[in-house]
Amino acid sequence: DVVCEQLNKVNEGKGPNSKRLKALVTQSKFEDGRINSNSLFPNLYPMLSFFNSALDLNASRTNKSIVPKIGVDNEYDEAVTLVKQLEQQIQAHLKNVCNKINLPIKEAKLVESSQGMLIEVSQKAISSRTIPTNWSCVTNLKNVKRFKDKELEHLIVEIQKAKESQEVILQDMLRRNILKFNEFIDLCRNAI
Repeated sequence: DVVCEQLNKVNEGKGPNSKRLKALVTQSKFEDGRINSNSLFPNLYPMLSFFNSALDLNASRTNKSIVPKIGVDNEYDEAVTLVKQLEQQIQAHLKNVCNKINLPIKEAKLVESSQGMLIEVSQKAISSRTIPTNWSCVTNLKNVKRFKDKELEHLIVEIQKAKESQEVILQDMLRRNILKFNEFIDLCRNAI
């Protein structure tokens, strides 16, 4: 973004005052607006706009990993959508389980533990309710009990598969972006 902004300023005549520096970094244009391919400075806009539109820079900074923008790669978008759908199914499963045993949703939550994702319910809330027979108690702590059931185990396996698939797709997409950058390598050398 910053580079595109600075190049726009230079091309609008708001850049450096030195005539020689302007000649080096400004792309001359014909009267009809086309960029003169004989300019001293190469046209970096195609490359910069590709990378600017391919990556979600804010999300990448937040996640500390490369995150593509939605719409850049359909396969990656589908993988992200599948993970979100499975996460919603897990939340819906928790609500269904709470409804079955007449437990307020605020009394139960999903937690990650060394045994995987579990349904955690406070001892106080569980004491007056009958636990479904398909639930197995994994952890019995002082204030809470942690359970799992076949449906939750199935959803967890599915979400793990989806996340692994998403990671493979992301790695392939990054490989393709590096190949795309190689298309621009001569352009970059000329700019430097």
